[in-house]
Amino acid sequence: MKRVFLANDTHAYHSGCAQVIREIRSQLTEHKIIHTSPGMYKIRYDDWDIVDVLLINGEGTLHNNRPSAVGILDLAQRAQAHNVPVVLINTVWQNMDIKWKSVTDKLYYWSVRDVLSQEYAQKEFNRLPDFYLDLSVNTLPSIVKSAPVDIATGNTFESRLVTRFTAQHHSIFDNNWDDFVNKLRNTDMYISGRFHEIMGACAAQTPFIAIRGNSWKIEGMIHSSGIAIPTVDVFDYTKTQVEEYFTYYRGHFKDFYNWINSQQKLDILSIINSI
Repeated sequence: MKRVFLANDTHAYHSGCAQVIREIRSQLTEHKIIHTSPGMYKIRYDDWDIVDVLLINGEGTLHNNRPSAVGILDLAQRAQAHNVPVVLINTVWQNMDIKWKSVTDKLYYWSVRDVLSQEYAQKEFNRLPDFYLDLSVNTLPSIVKSAPVDIATGNTFESRLVTRFTAQHHSIFDNNWDDFVNKLRNTDMYISGRFHEIMGACAAQTPFIAIRGNSWKIEGMIHSSGIAIPTVDVFDYTKTQVEEYFTYYRGHFKDFYNWINSQQKLDILSIINSI
């Protein structure tokens, strides 16, 4: 049994993050998570003698040298200084200071959740991490039917999405993950600028319009498929334009969801067992 420090435990943020942590914990039942920490600028921890592995859930944190990204990588550096293996999974990796190459070079394992991050890591940090989709779509909720909805909206990175037409609001901040995915399963079209709301649409296999946020995490995930589904900087469509968009891209989404369904799942347990 390995003693695991789980860093960047985001479960309290919204239901998409909660689902990621639920998936991580479900894969590690034969090991013991002895400590968790959210992402923050300075993570205080010194008891490395009782840690067998530092497992970092990167999610959307590790980009542009944000304070929480610096805090997480500083923690990784301290773990490595104490010869604790560091596993970095489920992460974006964008515009990070090259000084962190001293950390990425020593990672026991590294995987990202989009190919833009993968290509950037290889080009700038001379290491090719594995690619797997975000952990939120590893395990799908049981199907529950509800009243059908034609168009629903979520949130932008900053706030609730405001549209020029009336639409239902389906949000990861207002629903648990299973309920959120099932609402989207019964929705014809969805619009959001939140990564995990788009991943909920992927779990539900509902066509979406994605609004870019503070990193390439959404467009990177879509780009990973090789299918030409666009993203937008600002959403200002009329309802007619939304309907025309989905009519035009219907075939693209069919191919996209076939690709989603074909992807292998990240096996965290095997990685931890190999240490």
